[in-house]
Amino acid sequence: MGRQTGADARFAVSFRGFGVEGRYLGSFAWQDQHTTGLVTTLLTIPNINFGARTIAAQYGSDFSSREINAFWQVVPRVRIFGGYRRFNIAESFAVDLGGGSNFTIATANRLSGFQAGGALRVFDGADWSPAIAGVYVDVTGRIGRYDSDVSMLTTTANIGGALPSAAASDRVRSTVTELDATVGYRWSPNASVHAGYRYLKLQGLALAPDNIASTNIVTGAASIVRTDVAYSGVFAGLRIGF
Repeated sequence: MGRQTGADARFAVSFRGFGVEGRYLGSFAWQDQHTTGLVTTLLTIPNINFGARTIAAQYGSDFSSREINAFWQVVPRVRIFGGYRRFNIAESFAVDLGGGSNFTIATANRLSGFQAGGALRVFDGADWSPAIAGVYVDVTGRIGRYDSDVSMLTTTANIGGALPSAAASDRVRSTVTELDATVGYRWSPNASVHAGYRYLKLQGLALAPDNIASTNIVTGAASIVRTDVAYSGVFAGLRIGF
C-alpha cells in the first residue's frame, strides 16, 4: 500500500510506579488508483463482461486505533501494562467500467478487546559513561485477542442483471501483535526525543480488493474473505513530563 504518515499520541499519569496511559495511533490514509490496458471482463461472481476497453480502479484504506492501559513500573528498567484497545480499518475499492457503469466494494473492520504487554530498557547510557548518560534503547511488545467484526457492502450501477447493493457481515476472534524498538536521548528527567521501528500484525482483516468476488451480484449471497495484514515503518517523537 506504500508509506503514509500518521500520528502516535499518548498521555499518561502515574503515582509511585502505577499509572494509566491513553494512546491514539492513526490518521493513516492510503490511496491508490490504476487504469488498465484493454480488458473485456471484471472477475466478479458472475463475471461482468463488456466490449474491450480500459477501466479505472481506485483504492482507499483508513487505519486508526485507540487504547487505554494501566501500567506498573516494576523496576526502573521494566514496565508491564494491560488494557482495552479498539481498531478501525475502513477500505473501499471502486471500478469505473465506463458508460456510467460502476462496481464498488467497501469493508469496515472493527476490532475490540483486551491486551497485555511490557516495555524493557535494554540499554541505558547512564550505566556506562557520563558522556552518553542520556542515551537509551527500549523494546516494547503487546499482544491482544479481539472480537473482529466486519461489514461489507457491494454496490453496482448500470450493470445488467446485478443487484444495486448487497450487504454481508460476520465476526471472528483475532490476535493482534505489536513490537517497537526505540532509540532515544533524554536531555532532562522530563524530556526526551526518540526514533524507532514498529511492526504491527493484525489477523483476519477483510480487505476490499480481496473481496471483489465475495458477493454474487445477482443473488446477493456473500462469503467474506479475510487475510492477515502487517504494518511496519519508522517513527520519531518527543516525550515531555510535568
